[in-house]
Amino acid sequence: MKSTYPGKHERHLLRRKNNPLFPESVRQISAQQIVLAKRQDQDDAATFQEDFKDVISQVADLDENTPSETILAIKESLDRLYQVSCSLAGDLSEHQGAISRLIASIMAAIRKESLEDSHAMQQLADEDIARSEHFKLQQIPLIADITAEDSPIGKDELIPTLLSVAPNVLLEALSLFDENQLLVILHEATNWLEKIDSEHKLDAAARNLELIGAHMQELDQTHSVNHDNG
Repeated sequence: MKSTYPGKHERHLLRRKNNPLFPESVRQISAQQIVLAKRQDQDDAATFQEDFKDVISQVADLDENTPSETILAIKESLDRLYQVSCSLAGDLSEHQGAISRLIASIMAAIRKESLEDSHAMQQLADEDIARSEHFKLQQIPLIADITAEDSPIGKDELIPTLLSVAPNVLLEALSLFDENQLLVILHEATNWLEKIDSEHKLDAAARNLELIGAHMQELDQTHSVNHDNG
């Protein structure tokens, strides 16, 4: 039985289940595998809760004499915890909200110390924008699962995973990769689909492959325009 809020391990089993884009050896998912995946997700969630409590305790101990290095380390821990939370089982929206508020408070304090440094203020503003975009991407389960430190998506499963997802999710996922990585993905996806779908029955996967190619063309055109303007 699928969890209401599955974690990354359970989610990836469900991606593979009876999915013709994956090797036949991993398509059949047993009840025992689901149980073990849920247990892994529960263990991950428990570890997160302990780490979250630890960081909250560190935040509570902050005062005006706290070294800037300590404050920045706490901010980095909060950034990491937000990303981790997106890959976990359960509804962690309250935790994510608390993390975002704590980061905002820390960033406000840092900005207060940098008011007379326009370059530093711009860097902080850029960092805020990048963090907001990163956190937004992490809310997409596939992206949270791909970028997790212990991602359940093996290198040999990335291609069938990308070919399986909805087009809007695929486009977001492609933003994770640089141009060289995308070239490899396009090459491997083309070969993989030719291998497993010689009769061209997997229309959705074929459309995703076309989408990867179109994305690459857009990048090439953007680079050409930027080069000409430079």
